[in-house]
Amino acid sequence: MMNILPFIDENSLKTIELLNLSHPEFMVVTEQFRFEVDQISQTNQWKSAGQLISKHLTIKTPIQEMHILHFADLEILVGTLSSEDVAYLKTLGNVIHELLHCLGIMHSMSRYDRDKFLKINYESMDDTDRLNYDYYDSTESIQAVPFEYGSAMTYSSNSIAQPRNEQYLYTMGNRRTTFYDIYALYTAYQCSCPSKIDCKNGGVPNAADCTVCFCPDGFGGKFCEDAPNFSKTLMAEAEWAEFSTSFGYDGLSEWEFKDFTIFIEAPKDKTIQVILSRMDNFGCLVRCSWNGVEIKHMGDPRITNPLICCTDHSLFNSTVTSKLNPTPVILYTRGSKQEITLKYRFIDRNLADLPKTNNSFDSFEYPL
Repeated sequence: MMNILPFIDENSLKTIELLNLSHPEFMVVTEQFRFEVDQISQTNQWKSAGQLISKHLTIKTPIQEMHILHFADLEILVGTLSSEDVAYLKTLGNVIHELLHCLGIMHSMSRYDRDKFLKINYESMDDTDRLNYDYYDSTESIQAVPFEYGSAMTYSSNSIAQPRNEQYLYTMGNRRTTFYDIYALYTAYQCSCPSKIDCKNGGVPNAADCTVCFCPDGFGGKFCEDAPNFSKTLMAEAEWAEFSTSFGYDGLSEWEFKDFTIFIEAPKDKTIQVILSRMDNFGCLVRCSWNGVEIKHMGDPRITNPLICCTDHSLFNSTVTSKLNPTPVILYTRGSKQEITLKYRFIDRNLADLPKTNNSFDSFEYPL
């Protein structure tokens, strides 16, 4: 195989099918027909193909070493499948990431506006990296939503790509599916409703049920003007108040994130301020991959705000002045139990007095 595959044009290779040519009918699978792909799975041809078929050869290379998550179509036999392999394949973020690829969504790092948001170090790239960081100009791609550091299609910050906004250092690569990830599909596949409904806080009519809205994270209710499920509503006053809570539980270890939202309200002519003053038992990791806090304070209620899982983050123990009223504070975890303390209040500033802008991709306006 290694005498053939590396010499095939990777741009024209769509399907790799492994056959046992020594067997007269290619139809009988036995343990003697076992095959390793540890070498060929490293080739650019393997990584460029969209379909992998191995119905008559059992692959004995460990599944996590096979580089298969990029394939849009898989039909393979494997010698073993461990619980770790199952977890690897069922990791929600990875599944969503690959599914969005199948539906035509490219990496955020390949957008034609990426250089406004990322610092790219080309000297650190190898051939595989160049494939993942390929740049597509406006003649090769359509951008339906703004660049988003928190998109499921963004890789973690690394030696190749760093965020120009350093508050997003721990956000890139998180793989929580965002409102804009789904809204990109709405636009690409022209999902719409026959009549408009009055969605609030950046929500849009839900194409699966046109009587309700599809809401940005942190908002819920039929029209996105209420707190979401699994939330606690707090009413801010002029003096600082304090709220402590725990979320998750001891022994929790799952692949799917569990969310809890603190929904802070204030009179409509006021501005909310928040201080995240205590964080206990958080995993301080690149991409905040186990747990974190998102204070939704930026003007666009749809976009992912910086994720906080480390006490060295610039937003930790700092006064955050929100451009949203209500202000959702989203807590998420898939491992163990965390505890936080928030301080919150309102100040005498009317958000309606702020100038308005939009994301340049649609007409929804929000405070600048």
